[in-house]
Amino acid sequence: MPEHLPDHPARERIATDLDATLFVEAGAGTGKTTELVRRIIALIRAGVPVDRIAAITFTEKAAAELSERVRKHLELAASGGEGYESLPAAERERCGRALPDLDRAAIQTLHSFAQRILSLYPLEAGLPPELRIMDDVEGDIAFRDRWARFKDELFDDPVVQRPLLRAFTLGLRPKDLEPVAKEFHRNWDRLDGIEFPPASEPDLAHPSVIAAIEDAKAELGPKPSQKAVDHLAELATPLANVTAAADRVRNARDAAERDRAEVDLLRLVAAFPKIRGGVGKAGVLKTAAARHADWLEQARRAYLTAILPQLKQFALDYADERRAAGYLGFQDLLVLAVRLLATNDQVRGALHERYQRILIDEFQDTDPLQVELAALLASRPGAPPAHWTRAEVEPGRLFFVGDPKQSIYRFRRADIDLYERTRDAFGCEPVPLVTNFRSQAVILEWVNTVFERLFARDSGAGVRQAEWIPLRPGPEPPPGHPVLLMGGPLEPGARADDVRREEASALAAAILAARDENWLGCESGTRFAHMAILLPTRTNSPAIERALSDMGIPFRLESQSLVFATQDVRDLSNILTAIDDPTDDVAVVAALRSPAFACRDGDLLAHAQAGGRWNYLSPPPAESPERVRAGMEALGEFHRRKWYLSTGALIEEVIAARHMLELAVAGPRPRESWRRLRFVAEQARGLDESGALTTLRQFVEWLRTQEEEGARVNEGVSREPDDDAIRIMTIHAAKGLEFEIVFLAGLGAGSVKRDEPVIWPGRIHEGGTAEVRVGMKDWPFQTAGFEQAAALERRHQRLERDRLLYVAATRAKRRLVVSLFQAVPPRTPHDTRHAEDKCSHAECLLAVCTDAGQNGTWAPYTVPLPSGRPDTPDHPAADSAALREHWIAERTALLQQTRHAPVLAATAIAHEGEKEPEKSPPDDERQPWRKGRAGTSVGRAVHAVLQTIDLQTGAGLDDAARAQAVAEGIAGEGARIARLAENARQSAAVRAALASGRYWREVYVGTQVEGATVEGFIDLLYEGPEGLVVVDYKTDSARSLDDIARAMERYRRQGAAYALALEAALGRQVADVRFVFTEPRHEEPIGELAAAKQDVRQRIRKVLARRMAVS
Repeated sequence: MPEHLPDHPARERIATDLDATLFVEAGAGTGKTTELVRRIIALIRAGVPVDRIAAITFTEKAAAELSERVRKHLELAASGGEGYESLPAAERERCGRALPDLDRAAIQTLHSFAQRILSLYPLEAGLPPELRIMDDVEGDIAFRDRWARFKDELFDDPVVQRPLLRAFTLGLRPKDLEPVAKEFHRNWDRLDGIEFPPASEPDLAHPSVIAAIEDAKAELGPKPSQKAVDHLAELATPLANVTAAADRVRNARDAAERDRAEVDLLRLVAAFPKIRGGVGKAGVLKTAAARHADWLEQARRAYLTAILPQLKQFALDYADERRAAGYLGFQDLLVLAVRLLATNDQVRGALHERYQRILIDEFQDTDPLQVELAALLASRPGAPPAHWTRAEVEPGRLFFVGDPKQSIYRFRRADIDLYERTRDAFGCEPVPLVTNFRSQAVILEWVNTVFERLFARDSGAGVRQAEWIPLRPGPEPPPGHPVLLMGGPLEPGARADDVRREEASALAAAILAARDENWLGCESGTRFAHMAILLPTRTNSPAIERALSDMGIPFRLESQSLVFATQDVRDLSNILTAIDDPTDDVAVVAALRSPAFACRDGDLLAHAQAGGRWNYLSPPPAESPERVRAGMEALGEFHRRKWYLSTGALIEEVIAARHMLELAVAGPRPRESWRRLRFVAEQARGLDESGALTTLRQFVEWLRTQEEEGARVNEGVSREPDDDAIRIMTIHAAKGLEFEIVFLAGLGAGSVKRDEPVIWPGRIHEGGTAEVRVGMKDWPFQTAGFEQAAALERRHQRLERDRLLYVAATRAKRRLVVSLFQAVPPRTPHDTRHAEDKCSHAECLLAVCTDAGQNGTWAPYTVPLPSGRPDTPDHPAADSAALREHWIAERTALLQQTRHAPVLAATAIAHEGEKEPEKSPPDDERQPWRKGRAGTSVGRAVHAVLQTIDLQTGAGLDDAARAQAVAEGIAGEGARIARLAENARQSAAVRAALASGRYWREVYVGTQVEGATVEGFIDLLYEGPEGLVVVDYKTDSARSLDDIARAMERYRRQGAAYALALEAALGRQVADVRFVFTEPRHEEPIGELAAAKQDVRQRIRKVLARRMAVS
């Protein structure tokens, strides 16, 4: 470590002061992972066994990277390699001994670590010996099933029937209770000790509106204004109805009659016309309106607080049920692990001995339970502390790394107050890291100038911003280029859509300029792949996507996205809904109109005019168009097959039979469509195998709910080496990443004030509460403290928004462009608007930069006017009516040719003529991404690992193998999956693909060969000197090379089918097809590829002839 770094003493202390409890504050780009690795290696060198170290990370990816880097440094240290040349022999030996045990070290996420603890002591935790872990999807489906049962119980519960009926009368809807129940379920550990004291009910016999109107009449005097007279006349009849209802309440003869009278009264009071406070004598009717509103608010609060204890008990009972069944969610793991340590001194003592050092990464984003878990493990044996802040921790046992300026996960229970309280506890000694090795000096100077001012702004009572610590450039950094500020306020009257459109157009032009002007000064030029667009939210993404597409700029959408709201998934969801319920006319029509059935509106109208019904189980009239008849027949067949196919198998069959993958090629981004369809199919398959899914209707309802709730999921994106595309992602997704050029956009929108249904004030302190608000905006049901809690929460969120902007700005290495497009702000001073959280990021940045003045760190950027699409030829292709007619005729002929072409999978061709083994579903009915893998869980897992890891380095292989093993339900096979995947990665074929520089993974191919559509997914395809080379992984349980030789006969046909399909689709020569067997490790090419292709052609003709004979 260079001694001239400004924070060199701090970095040295991390690696040498092993008996101190250190709290490392690592600013963005300061190399915190490197320092974490140095700490772990130093501990091992000092004699701490590697399996006695627990390193807790925030994500699986971070855990895999940390483990890989520790392994690399252990290997260097054991051999005396670079950086460890002077290491004593004893320390080298310790590092060497640690290598075989590294896989047993607890380098993992918090939830994985909690699962490890519970797996060691299940009985002590009150769990069955075998645990099952629900992922988010399984957990969501299980919750909905349990909630549906509880609702029936709730509505029949005599304890809450009275408040429920009255709440529903006042505007509460049954569906309004579910968000509260879900929040209680997700945070069930917070419910202990929380009470919902009953609120007093207003006097139903004397609703305040009666007295309020009468008092207003008196105050208006004998000569009220005509407007007041007219308004009081409007209120007369409703008032008389309320008065009569109140009389019935007072005069009721028994409880049943009073009950009916009270409900009738509440209905009338809730529907009472709005009292216009501005009419008549100033303030008179306004007071009446306020008294009426207060009475209604008191009633709603009383009925809500009577219902909340039942929802609380539901969440706690459901948690007990999961624990008893050993069927746990991620939060359950953490809560139960903490409670086990807090209540069982023997277990805590054993784990205290087992994990002698605990290192926590990304501590600013931690859950409060994480620090409690660490404190319990690190505190001295004996009785547990009354609270984690009072734990007596042995020096050196804890080590924290974090950056409060990057705390952006408050919605996941992270809390900056928790960060600072932990820093002040346990005798922690702060160790600041300030040297940034990522960004150029001028970018860092701009960041320091801007964010020191932003972070210093007053945030109001009860909240505080992270302390600003300036970043320093690394040794001898190039000066770099000023930060470019693009755009500004638009003309008065500009709307949000105008801002997005203008910004997107300017972004596209700036991106082209960055490439054409070679902003990076690279000999090979500046590529789109060097760039990223970062957005606070996905709101601006559609406009940017359109602008990039219009300019011919390739892009990749990354991070969490609204998969369920995409047209691909909507179409599939409509088809599945129609298959499930033939009486759902809307779904049937939507399915028939989708590209999968391609019925035109005219066809559907003709069907209706012919007297046709939409229930496809009824025979359509003879006059119905052929396309509609065929579509309804297909839906009927799928409906019949749903009774004996699993949901996953049915979905795969629908996608294949309706050629949905092939149809996606007509769209602008077919790979995204393929990925989404495969995502849905894989979700269904996983739920089938876990037992969480038993009917198609369950899955259809889950899909619909995900879309309605705007659920986001991570879409896996495997970047290919020739994929020159700009990346678009949210700032949250970009955390931990870096890019040569960053375009920061979408800053012109003001903050979105969207309160959650449940707020947890005092989230890290004893005696916390829960404040609740549900119902419609105009008729909210809320607890007494909700408004105050929501105001405080919004102030916390405002500070987090500033930190989010800091995270974005520190992703840039060499160039940073900040878009300040915004609507014209009001004339209110910016500082006032900022304090009230009424300004946008763009407004804040513009104000701060203007205040700082032209100090050389930033410059305005005028976007160059684009001359047109990039790479547009000077002479456009010839066009004429005759040429168009010829093109249309060719297209029509090709469509007719392929319209009824049967589909053959390459694996089915390989098995042609053989007796099929029993499988469910048969291999030729499975989707291409399943075919040829024998349906084995291990095989699928190995293929999935090889699709996602870095083939060059193998980084993340072990972690991916463990994750896939869990996903396949074979958690104990992680090591075997990793071994097989590593064998494939080390093969000559994969090495050759990497060396070529042009390779692609998981390539779908589907095209016509001999009148049939031959399709499949190719594991690995690369461009060799002689032409294309196909690589296929095989995980057969072969015992010898003789077994492989016997299997090669059918694999020879499979590979030849791939080659034929590729050549037909691409018009390029396939030079070789190679099969990589993972165990025993062996590689086998197809001999005589031309003869094998001819054999496949003959087999295809035989299959078609046989099918025609049968039909």
